[in-house]
Amino acid sequence: MKRDLRPILVIAAIRNEELIEFMRKTFKDARTFGARKVIIHAFTNSNYWDFFRDSREAILDNIELGVEIYTWKKDEMEKMLKNIPEPEKLKGVIFHCSEEERMFLKKVQDSVPLQYKASLLKDYCRQP
Repeated sequence: MKRDLRPILVIAAIRNEELIEFMRKTFKDARTFGARKVIIHAFTNSNYWDFFRDSREAILDNIELGVEIYTWKKDEMEKMLKNIPEPEKLKGVIFHCSEEERMFLKKVQDSVPLQYKASLLKDYCRQP
């Protein structure tokens, strides 16, 4: 039996204060769904190096998992959509957002093609 080594795509809009919790939850979900790699596209006010620095502890705690991190400003949504892998190369998609970013991520979700939404694993942005 061939193992499924496809990565999980995580699209997130988060505040800096929730970054460590977000990263830990992302890695936990990756293990739960049997993924060995996570591709994170995060809309944040931090630049890449600040994002990486703040999430370093969670990355080191999960060193056995591969991770690709892309940070985007809110006006770069179209650029982000061009940079995500084809849906058949992914195990699934997870959406994650802070409470304050819920409306923005809803706009992102509306822009994501239907093929990606068909492989939705979790949506942390749904209204409770």
